[in-house]
Amino acid sequence: MLKLVILFILVVLIFYLLAFVINLLFYNYEHKTFNKKKWLVNREERYLYVKDLIKSKHLMGLTKIEVIDFLGYEFNDMNSNKWTYFIGRTPDFFRIRKRKLLIYFSKENKVIRVSD
Repeated sequence: MLKLVILFILVVLIFYLLAFVINLLFYNYEHKTFNKKKWLVNREERYLYVKDLIKSKHLMGLTKIEVIDFLGYEFNDMNSNKWTYFIGRTPDFFRIRKRKLLIYFSKENKVIRVSD
């Protein structure tokens, strides 16, 4: 009985190890430099540009109107200090995650933080 339990645990561990390797090899995507035209046209692949948006700090200090001009309109409440933009479903072997870009505004309605 103990041998069966150990064998089962080994099989499960090997399965998860293989799944992890497959995920790294086949579901790894390349981040791209932000492109406004592609951002606006293809909502499902926005996740490709998020790393550049955050790292480059393009949005920092922008007003809400300027964010709308930069990223497009996304049904956010103009009175809210936290906005979200749908950025697509990232490919992953284990699950498909719906992701969002989060934009935080100061009391002066200027971007103070951007995250995903």
